[in-house]
Amino acid sequence: MAGKHPARRVVGGGDGRLATRSTIGCSARRGGHLLTGAEDRARSVRAYTPLVPGPSLPCPVCAHPVEALASLGSVPVHVGLLWRSPDEARSCPRGDLDLVLCPACGHVANAAFDPTRLDYTGDYDNALHHSPRFLRWEAGLVADLATGLAPGATVVEVGCGDGRFLAQLCRRADLRGVGFEPGFNPVRADAGLDGADVTVVDDFATPEAVAAHAPALVVARHVLEHLPAPGDFLAGMAALAPGVRVYLEVPDLDFALVRGALEDFMYEHCGYYTAVTLGAALRWAGFTVEKAESTFDGMFAAVTATTAGPAAGGTGGAGVPADPAVDPGELERIRSGIAAIEERIERLVAEFARRRRQGQRIVAWGGGARTVGLLNLVAEAALAIDLVVDINPRKQGTFVTGTGHAIRAPSVLSTDPPDAVYVVNPAYRDEITEMLTELGVAADVFSV
Repeated sequence: MAGKHPARRVVGGGDGRLATRSTIGCSARRGGHLLTGAEDRARSVRAYTPLVPGPSLPCPVCAHPVEALASLGSVPVHVGLLWRSPDEARSCPRGDLDLVLCPACGHVANAAFDPTRLDYTGDYDNALHHSPRFLRWEAGLVADLATGLAPGATVVEVGCGDGRFLAQLCRRADLRGVGFEPGFNPVRADAGLDGADVTVVDDFATPEAVAAHAPALVVARHVLEHLPAPGDFLAGMAALAPGVRVYLEVPDLDFALVRGALEDFMYEHCGYYTAVTLGAALRWAGFTVEKAESTFDGMFAAVTATTAGPAAGGTGGAGVPADPAVDPGELERIRSGIAAIEERIERLVAEFARRRRQGQRIVAWGGGARTVGLLNLVAEAALAIDLVVDINPRKQGTFVTGTGHAIRAPSVLSTDPPDAVYVVNPAYRDEITEMLTELGVAADVFSV
């Protein structure tokens, strides 16, 4: 039965010491489990060459030449670092966002991305599981992934963070879990692993290391967008034994295109996918795609696929397609959506300015990645925001990367109520409105 197993903690090294181009970024994600030491930092960028803008730049998924899409300027290199003073937050390292589009497979990448700029040795937190709404959705995902897996089957999670999600999945269906997370922090993960048969490997997830565990299911959530060479990673995973089920989840580019959400673009994400282009990437690598969909109210793109084995093989980015792998209408939708983002930002700047002229005190709800992106990209308009609040206890008492806005607990609003609360992510608007009512705050809740 699920829950009978003692939690197994950490295995260092052993499974796949060689860092390849298909493994970088597995810890560059949610949960705050960081690369530690100079050796790990060096291994994390070995064999990589930063993307350089130019007509000969190949797509990192299919190798087709890319086209220029948009230059969004300078942004903080990290969105999840916890800064303890406003001056430190404002002096954070920055990098450029120069977006390019592959006219063959539809992949969008940051041509200015340089992995050597990233350093995850600081205090990092990008967790989402403090939201009740997110937890309800995640529980449904666990149930879906557990369906059809026999008790005792092995699940591998690439970039497992603190192991919390993997442990939930294993407890649900009496599974054996193996997670890969360079710089895994067992102290912060202890409670989340209790009662689950989970081993976390403090190392990179090479295809060979994953194959050694003979998994029935491989999960990689919010990892692929951090990989400068996603085609290599996908090709390696596609070459696992035939019939292995794979679940990949990334931020959905459609969420940014439909809402004009400039804040969804961040330096740590060097690749961007819609459900359509994510499915195309997996097919190109050699997977059989069962389902490609937008999930969690459009915020995430997810693909469920199965491996066909080494004999089937995909091009894995080694060849250039003669014809587009996605419909030309999808490509045009991406181009026009990126162009519409500037219009949305102009509306947001105007709204902030209007409220400021009226003397309104505005608080932004949410101290996560989208808030960091938004406040840095609207520049002086961010001065209209008086304070940022967040329900994540680790973020409270810190300051927003790049702008230095203070982040406090929502409870402070009950004694010093604002005139308006700006909801950066409208998917949480109902949840936030309920919390404000419980606090006795009658502010105008708005999004743009």
